[in-house]
Amino acid sequence: MDSPRRPLSDQVKILNKKILHNSVTLSTTTFIDNHLAIHRLTETDNQDLVAHVTSKLQESRFLRKRRWMKIRVDTVTEDARFAHLQSIADKIHEICVVWDAGKDKLGGATAKMISNPGRTMNSAFLEKPVETSAQFVLVSSLTGEGGQRDDPPLEDIASVARFRKSCEYHSYTQIDIVAAASHILYSDPARRSMTAFTIVGKTMTFFQFSRSHIAVSTPFDYHAEPEHFIRFLIFMMFASREELGYDPTITRVRVDAYGYTQYQFHIGAKIYRTLDRPLAQPRILDVVSHAPRVWTVTEWDPETKARRGKRMVLKDFWPYSNVKGELEIQTEIFNALRALDKVGVPADECPPGATGLLAEDAKRFFLTIALDAAVEFNGAVDMALVPESDFRIMTYSASYHCEDMQAPNDLPKLQAKTHRRVVFEEECCCISKLSSYADFALGMSQLIQGLYYMRLAGFTHHNMSPGNVLMHPLPAADGDWQLKISDLEYARRYDAPFTEDSITGTPGYMAVEYKSQSHFFIPPKANEKAIRKPFFRHNFAHDLEGALWIYVRFLFDKVPGCVNAAETAEIRRDVRYYRDQLKTEGSLERRGFVLDNDNARSAVDALTALYTRVPEGSFLVKGLRCFDVLIRLYRTLRLRNRSTPMSGT
Repeated sequence: MDSPRRPLSDQVKILNKKILHNSVTLSTTTFIDNHLAIHRLTETDNQDLVAHVTSKLQESRFLRKRRWMKIRVDTVTEDARFAHLQSIADKIHEICVVWDAGKDKLGGATAKMISNPGRTMNSAFLEKPVETSAQFVLVSSLTGEGGQRDDPPLEDIASVARFRKSCEYHSYTQIDIVAAASHILYSDPARRSMTAFTIVGKTMTFFQFSRSHIAVSTPFDYHAEPEHFIRFLIFMMFASREELGYDPTITRVRVDAYGYTQYQFHIGAKIYRTLDRPLAQPRILDVVSHAPRVWTVTEWDPETKARRGKRMVLKDFWPYSNVKGELEIQTEIFNALRALDKVGVPADECPPGATGLLAEDAKRFFLTIALDAAVEFNGAVDMALVPESDFRIMTYSASYHCEDMQAPNDLPKLQAKTHRRVVFEEECCCISKLSSYADFALGMSQLIQGLYYMRLAGFTHHNMSPGNVLMHPLPAADGDWQLKISDLEYARRYDAPFTEDSITGTPGYMAVEYKSQSHFFIPPKANEKAIRKPFFRHNFAHDLEGALWIYVRFLFDKVPGCVNAAETAEIRRDVRYYRDQLKTEGSLERRGFVLDNDNARSAVDALTALYTRVPEGSFLVKGLRCFDVLIRLYRTLRLRNRSTPMSGT
């Protein structure tokens, strides 16, 4: 029977928000044309095949008078109503094989529908197991008696489905299918996109999950319009692996001796093979995202079947299609610094510690890029495009059975994305992973220097976060570490023509006024027209504030151990409280740090009380005074640019 309504957890609320923010609703016909096309078949072939299958299903009494005879509407339970969907899919497969005899347009089946009501997918990153009703499993994965495997690996599940007999649970069905797709896309690095469907009562809805959007078909009556369902089943069974969303440029290599799977990434003529587990990967609920995965790799020789060369780092991700590659941005920064080298820089503007030419000095603060390229296969760049649609929010989203979930009035802009891979020569660690206070302080000092070089070149970073601030261990002879600034895809010149782009960056580390798109410390006589929200521009001071948030979060997360724990128990509780508050995206507590309110002062006092008890930590607390420096910088910039107070030059 239908599951009872369950209270909405925080994770379910996040899923609901992501559905609303990232969905594009398409008519069923448009969805089929965009996402269910088998390229070996012409439109005439599709029409002929669907008509042929429909006729044969009627002859065999699977379909009669616009009703699926094996899907009983008078049954009590969900399992009983949809128990025969697998037999319908098997029958359609049989008819298609006969139709294709002599034509050889479909080829062999790629996937098979497995009805498995109540199957759950367990994940350490989800609050509860994800329940599905059926899966399409790759034929190559099916083994054992009857050609069926009870528990195929996630990477071999091409599609999932969720069924409910009551329309009352439509919203929960949708959340279940999004959670299942999120789990599979998170677990399988070789997956570019994924198709799924739901049945609720008499209506069916198709879903297509990609890194740029979630495409959703308008619900339709699958009894009255069986051709749509037939077309979907044909696609899921006979489409190629690439059409089902698998990445042909990634090869899975199971290494049982180590208990995990390695992957081979094909980039042009080169092959890179992963080592160990990923260094970083996307959050499980972020289907529509840049989906960055970072691996330690070595180059792979297919002829000798052996690794060659040194360890490097590969990043696989989906940036917006309108941004430049990291190598291109680096080149522009160095070229701008070379231009400054020719004309000279005033002594008071030279970076501290500069030893020679600016362009050469700056290179130590950036990663060495061995390769930066868009992923290509079948002669085209791999992209996730956003289809044209007259409406964004799914027509039934507003009918959620939860009073606290409201459809947003202002939806974020969805943009096309390009699949890219970058290979770096240095193997680094995230600055937040450092265990030494002295090493962290060194890294932060170098970060400010690196950002200053970017400012001299006329660039702002736009995405300060610990994951983009890396520490590279120097050879033993040199000692210490060298900081590297990474993820330059969203860096841009601050004198470039203004464009109203989406807000980019990591929310917990964004400059507070940039995230809120409202200027602080505006001079009384500032030109009001110049500070309207659409004209907000990211500037160098915002990068510095992002660096300060990295500093603050490190202090909260690396609180030193004290000899007398009982004496500091209350202070530690305060520190945990403020740390949890700062983790809230866009929290008012972060705003208070910048505007110096009582909460911020109390948090600083709590940190100071702990860090000053250990000699190696005392000097770190002094870094919090940089917020005073930042405030003075903001005020100075706004006074210097009364007519355009957003400028940070």
